[in-house]
Amino acid sequence: MWGMKVDNVSFTSKINFVDAKTFYSKFRQGLYVDPRDVDEFVCKSNEIFTDEVRTCTAGGVIDFNNSVVGGFHFFDDFDNNQALGRFIKELFEKIQNPQRALIVGGKQLRNSVYSLPNFTEICKGIRERVPKVTVFGEHKFPWSETDIHYSLKDDTWTVHSMYRPYTDYKEHEVRSLDDLYEAYKSVELAEGDSLYINGEQVIF
Repeated sequence: MWGMKVDNVSFTSKINFVDAKTFYSKFRQGLYVDPRDVDEFVCKSNEIFTDEVRTCTAGGVIDFNNSVVGGFHFFDDFDNNQALGRFIKELFEKIQNPQRALIVGGKQLRNSVYSLPNFTEICKGIRERVPKVTVFGEHKFPWSETDIHYSLKDDTWTVHSMYRPYTDYKEHEVRSLDDLYEAYKSVELAEGDSLYINGEQVIF
């Protein structure tokens, strides 16, 4: 499959939401994408992960032809906001044949003024270059976060998402389609991508 021309193959990705125990015991592996890395915004590998995506914007762009994913975890401070153009430039210098992408994150908080502007601009910049983009965007609640892992070997995004709704303020995890819509304001599954929750396919 790898190395074939995009024109001849319809690539798809599997997106599987799991609980915290599963994620932290099995999927904190591969190249860690550090949001505090000031030298490089994008990490290239065939397996990446990052965690505690809250007000940041994170995800990855996949180049199947060259068997690589460009992972990112873009911190939402002033300096990074001013460097959005450099981030997009670096992303597509490293990933020159993008076919699919996943983007998560963003949150409306009083003290995180760059969170949603960064999220919006990153989505726009990636959508201009990538044909198929899945988005789980803007955490609905102040106490919420997402962890992600991607493996090119099985073309699977593994995602853990937790949140505390205003109704009971207890910690919830995405364990159903209803939970998914409660956790995020924007849920957009790219054509061809398939959604799973704890390994069971969900009809989106």
